[in-house]
Amino acid sequence: MATPRFDMELISLTDGWSGHVVTQCHGMAPQDAAPSLLPTVEQWRAQLSLLAADPRSLSECTALKYSPSGEVLRARLKAGDSAIDVICRQSRVHGIWRKLASAFAPSRERRNFARALELLKIGINTALPLALIERRRPRREAWLVTAYLPDLVDLDQVVLRLLPQLGHRRGRKVKDAIVIAIVELLDQMARNNLTHRDLKASNILLKNWEGIGGPVTVWLVDLDGLCRCRYLGAGRRWRPVMRLAASLLSYTSVTRSDYCRFLKRYLAGRTGSTRGTRRHHYRKLAQQTSEYARRAIRRKGHKLNGFTGDA
Repeated sequence: MATPRFDMELISLTDGWSGHVVTQCHGMAPQDAAPSLLPTVEQWRAQLSLLAADPRSLSECTALKYSPSGEVLRARLKAGDSAIDVICRQSRVHGIWRKLASAFAPSRERRNFARALELLKIGINTALPLALIERRRPRREAWLVTAYLPDLVDLDQVVLRLLPQLGHRRGRKVKDAIVIAIVELLDQMARNNLTHRDLKASNILLKNWEGIGGPVTVWLVDLDGLCRCRYLGAGRRWRPVMRLAASLLSYTSVTRSDYCRFLKRYLAGRTGSTRGTRRHHYRKLAQQTSEYARRAIRRKGHKLNGFTGDA
């Protein structure tokens, strides 16, 4: 399979906004969520100016998320004589020290733009980054525009709504297919020295989640917690596993047996993978996920404290 390549252009907008736009993709098939036609530079400049000035003025704009951590919108952008669906993301920085640091560091959106391109080049599925705009003054602001991923459902919704509708036998097969796909994702990340501190169920999208007519395909989104390490030790390998398990802790459709089968497949082929080590890892996973869940309740309460909905 050819390594994807991307043609990009620098653009400048009014009021101090500037950034990059993707004008053409090479080596990506339509099933990789690459639009067949992208906006021209002139179209990008006109539509990104609207995004910077008033995001709600975009065509068919719908708010998907509005929280203390950021804002996510879905909209349609002109591309030639047609239009494409996109997702627009903006993060918020809280606390005086973080705001001060963000004035000198790359924005989250810029880092995620680069991370997404890197993932696509090494063969890990993620939403195609299409545009990035940012400005530093009078305050640090940035928007990341990515391609909309159709016909995908996140793992959180699969576990919460869809799996309980299946019978025991069918549900077991579907779970096994999903486990295979997620373990392959974790192995791909490990082979490329990548770890993710926020690999929760809502950040994993599944295509063909029932496994009908082909294997389950995993897409990784929300790349804030992704980083490349010079050396990927056992602790950094384990972190995404623990975080994913913690995000599924409250769902009755995920049983202790499911965790055991996941660990058995995840540890298969690794040095020292025996029944005794699997039991040790299961106890370790149970303890760490419980501790993480308790800390998360306190952390989320602190994040929401004082949030008024103002950007």
